[in-house]
Amino acid sequence: MLLLDDLPAPGESEPVLKWRGYDEDADATSVSRHLDRRGDVLRARYLAFVHDLGEATIRGRPLREHFEASDGFSLWWMNRVPEKSPFKSSRIFDCLRLLALEEILIERGVASLTLHSTDDVLATSVAALCHALDVQFSRVSAPKPRRSLRMRRIYDSLPHFVRGLLSFRHLALRWGFRQLRPMKWHVGDGSLFACSYFFNLDPRATASGRFHSRQWESLPGWLGERGIRMNWLHHYLPDTMPVDASISFLRGLNEAKIDSDEGRHAFLESYLSGPLLWRVFRQWIRTLLAGSRLTGLEAAFRPYGSAVCFWPLLAEDWHNSLAGTAAVSNCVWYVLFDAALADLPRQKRGLYLYEGQGWEAAFLHAWRKHGHGEIIAVPHSSTPFWYLNIYDDPRCVSPTGPCRKPLPDRWALNGPMAWDSFIGAGYPPDRLAPVEALRYQYLLSAASTAPTSRQSITSVPLHLLVLGDFTRDQTARMLAQLAQASSMVEGGLQVTIKLHPSCHLDDGDVGGLRCEFTTRPLSEILSGFDVAFASNTTSAGLDALLSGLPLVVFLDDDVMNHSPLRGVDGVSFVGSATELAAALQVVASTHAGAASAKFFWLDAGLPRWNALLLS
Repeated sequence: MLLLDDLPAPGESEPVLKWRGYDEDADATSVSRHLDRRGDVLRARYLAFVHDLGEATIRGRPLREHFEASDGFSLWWMNRVPEKSPFKSSRIFDCLRLLALEEILIERGVASLTLHSTDDVLATSVAALCHALDVQFSRVSAPKPRRSLRMRRIYDSLPHFVRGLLSFRHLALRWGFRQLRPMKWHVGDGSLFACSYFFNLDPRATASGRFHSRQWESLPGWLGERGIRMNWLHHYLPDTMPVDASISFLRGLNEAKIDSDEGRHAFLESYLSGPLLWRVFRQWIRTLLAGSRLTGLEAAFRPYGSAVCFWPLLAEDWHNSLAGTAAVSNCVWYVLFDAALADLPRQKRGLYLYEGQGWEAAFLHAWRKHGHGEIIAVPHSSTPFWYLNIYDDPRCVSPTGPCRKPLPDRWALNGPMAWDSFIGAGYPPDRLAPVEALRYQYLLSAASTAPTSRQSITSVPLHLLVLGDFTRDQTARMLAQLAQASSMVEGGLQVTIKLHPSCHLDDGDVGGLRCEFTTRPLSEILSGFDVAFASNTTSAGLDALLSGLPLVVFLDDDVMNHSPLRGVDGVSFVGSATELAAALQVVASTHAGAASAKFFWLDAGLPRWNALLLS
């Protein structure tokens, strides 16, 4: 049997497995498709592996305890491997496909496998699996093209320790945030804390000196009307506005009069200081030394009951988390959250934007260490199946003993889709709270004016809205596929692109596609299109579908199907230009008609939020 990665088959008649891509036919099986079909089982096995890795006994102690800080917190929970973010750990997809490949080899009784790939790490992993299963392994490779010597490539070749040391320079760029201190926080039971991102702000509100986050939408104003005053701690994201402008904007918010209160706002980096940098450096060295003393790790990277070994695929993430830029970032978050939440007056209750990122563990530990009250995790959008970072093995959800993973008191879930996802992953219902979907409240008043059938549309060409990915690479691949498909669509296409707020394209990234760009809110523009073409990671595709717009979702060969609409009837998933052209013409002649109640709880009065926060 042949396993094709990035090299073509030699034209032989052997059965073929495709490592990349989702398209299948009678002669070829996609490993990625098998993974998606067996998602419930294989996701659970990977989550179990991550849990078991932290419990693995190394040098007489569980692995998680080797990274214990002086106050009982384990930086293990910020490591890239237990964080399990497919957006930070590029090899997680390969780990999951390796589990899928193991199933295929066993089910089909494969006796020999030939891998066509230039990827040495993948070849090592597949060879080890074949050896464990007594499958004869061979490899066809090719010389890798010589790449020019660029600064980024030179940087990536440096030892992780050197890269970690160099990463301290980024803190100098944010040193100015110290101007926002001392903070005059709101105090008393009438205050509510929120930890969020300084990102995706409404530009019209910002221009008038007001704070309106599209991640929280109407909730802060609704709370203000009820006498609740907000304390905000932000992660600074430079794409929103420059440092000096951000300082000026937050200073203006903090100085607002009480009758026009915009909340009290600080950046996490507001707490930078010389002594704290020394604490960061010492903790980084402690983490590095703790990792250097560990041996026998390869055996711990074998999932229970499986012949695969994840060590070759995850070793880079491991070393980055112990010595590199990830390790330094983790130590910065650990020290800064400790300082910020020590300065914050005791809060009866707090909210934080939940994405399952490593910093959240440091935040939760500091929150409880400094005596604050209930803390609630808020996923602000959808909860896609393959966002492994937002799910844990059920054994993690009720931790006991030293160095266990810090978790919120409750998760505030915004609809039946999120609720069913968490229940299906093994979360106890008493730790979940129903709330209205803040980002989608506009659906209550936005009567769908999208056409219900292509036959009713007189416009030629087809008006297509492209909803890009947050990464430049996937957005560029979407547009390249669309450029090929455009000549195959009868009547042609009129293309408008709405980029993700964190994505920026160069002229060359559109692949010669004739198009225009828009930055207007989705709620204002969806009615002007016949069909939408969305990245599989963006939740904007769900906005389009719920507004009545037919939807096609891009399947990227190099990433998992991260779409929140995975498994939803009536949504077309495409992996080639030919599939895209056919899907555009088919879906544009059908009625989208997805009911918002299937996905979200909507009510302008926010009764569920009222029950959670004010009752």
